[in-house]
Amino acid sequence: MNKKSTYILFIVLIVLVAGIAAKNYFSKNNQKAMIAGQKLLAADIVDSIDKIEIKKGANAATLEKKAGVWFVSSEQNYPASPNLVQNLVSSLKDGALSSIADNTLDQLPAYQLDEASRTTLNVQKEGSTVGNLWIGRAGDSYGTYYVVKEGLNKVYLTQNIYSNFAETEWRDRKILQTNKDEITSIKITLPKETFDLIKTENKWQIANRDVKQEKIDALLNQLALLSANDFPPAGFSFTENGTKLEIKLANDSKTIIFGQTLENGQVAIKNNDGLIYIITKETADVLTKNQRSYF
Repeated sequence: MNKKSTYILFIVLIVLVAGIAAKNYFSKNNQKAMIAGQKLLAADIVDSIDKIEIKKGANAATLEKKAGVWFVSSEQNYPASPNLVQNLVSSLKDGALSSIADNTLDQLPAYQLDEASRTTLNVQKEGSTVGNLWIGRAGDSYGTYYVVKEGLNKVYLTQNIYSNFAETEWRDRKILQTNKDEITSIKITLPKETFDLIKTENKWQIANRDVKQEKIDALLNQLALLSANDFPPAGFSFTENGTKLEIKLANDSKTIIFGQTLENGQVAIKNNDGLIYIITKETADVLTKNQRSYF
């Protein structure tokens, strides 16, 4: 083979290599363009979901939507925290793929996507799975996570995700959904006495006697903000202690039944839905003052 033929073959080889490189470059760019902005789940799907199963290691929670309200069905149907659920659903709706971080699933531990580290979300509608996601560690930028979508053997970097998927407590700590201005009367039953606080013409009275405003304000404010400090452990047995608050509102009524005092001084209470919460001793003391303390 003469030199001229060698040069021609060499030039052809260079052109072929350059062509392959260019093809791969544009293919990758086109792939990135197709991926960027692609939603984790279609918006119309997210709007209609009614169940989300969340699992991370030994922790698991099931959220279910009933009549427009989310409950933690895995925890005796306690109401779910509205803020946590809103962040979760918004992340599923607004979350989008940003880029491919890894074309294989060979390095899952590097992204905390291995079975022991990842959070698994099973999203359902009317009993059928509409999305299955593995959530790994956060990316370098706020709102980004490494994610694997079921059926796609790739690791993606996502954006617009602001939920704490690893949350271990999805129950709402708020015990009463009450506007204090709507409370019209409170019947307080203590082990040794029972009395009624009644609102008459914007004044609170016991047996037609005006009570001290600062005392009733303290009670009403505590009721409006009443939240659990904790939840009872599994298998907890509630024992009533003879104390009860019966709260009447303009169009509703609420009941709080007091139970035993725990070893740490906190108190167990039960609402009229039969759900048990743990409140601090200080909160319990405000709610269970005797009749004399209001004058």
